[in-house]
Amino acid sequence: MNRPDFQRIILLTALLLLPFASMAYADGSKPYVDHSETTRDLEAQGVSMKARKHAVTVYEVRSEVAEINVRAATDMFMTALIKSRRFRVMERSRMEAGLATERDLNADGVTTGDAGAYKLGGAGYIFEPVISEANLGAEESESNTGIGGMNVGSGKITDVIGMDIRVIDASTGEIVDAINVRKKLETKGSSVSGVGNLIDNALSLSGKSGLGSMTPEHSSRKTQRESVDQAIRALIELAVAELAKSSEEW
Repeated sequence: MNRPDFQRIILLTALLLLPFASMAYADGSKPYVDHSETTRDLEAQGVSMKARKHAVTVYEVRSEVAEINVRAATDMFMTALIKSRRFRVMERSRMEAGLATERDLNADGVTTGDAGAYKLGGAGYIFEPVISEANLGAEESESNTGIGGMNVGSGKITDVIGMDIRVIDASTGEIVDAINVRKKLETKGSSVSGVGNLIDNALSLSGKSGLGSMTPEHSSRKTQRESVDQAIRALIELAVAELAKSSEEW
C-alpha cells in the first residue's frame, strides 16, 4: 500500500471516531423550566383564584409497580394540581413535616401571629391516584446488518405504564369522577462494530493488501432510555388537565 492510501484510511477512521471522542467532554445541559406539551396543556386552562370553586387535596399516590417512587409521584401530583390553576389545593401529604409544626409553634407562643388559632381549610374533594399497570417489554424488536465484515445493529424495547385516578366527594364518600391514562416508554439502542474488517476487505477487493495490526478498529454502542419519572409526570399532568375540564360538573 502506498502512503497516500494509508493517510486516507487514517483520516477516514479519525473522522469516524471524532463524534464519539467529543462525547466524553460534554458538559450537559443547563437547567430549564418544564414547558413540555402536557405542562402547556395543563397550564392553559387556568382561572383566577376567585373563580376556583373546588378545594381539593391528594394524600398519596399508590403504586402496584415496585420501581415507582410513590413519594415523588405524590409531589408531582400536588404540583400538577397547583399548575392547573383550577383548584384551591390543600396540603395534606406533608402535614407533620411543615404545616403542623409551624401551627404548633404558633399555638405555643414561639412565633408571631395567630395561625395556630384557626382551623385548617377543608378539602371538598380528594384525588385517589394509583399507578395500576406496568407492561414491561410489551414490544421488542432487533435488527442487524452486515457489510464487508462491519456490523450495524439497532433495537427497541417498548414498555407501557398506566394510571387510574378517582375523585371522591369528601362530604359523602361518593366517587364523582374517574379517569385512566396510559403511556409508552421506549428504550432504543444502536451499535457499530467491525470497522477494521470493512477497511481490510475494501483494500482486498481493490487488489491491495490489508494493514494487519495497523488496521484502525472501532466499535460503539448507544442506548437512549425514556425516563420513568418523566413519564409518570406526563401521565399525571394529562390526567389532571382532563379532570380539571370536567370539574365544572361536580
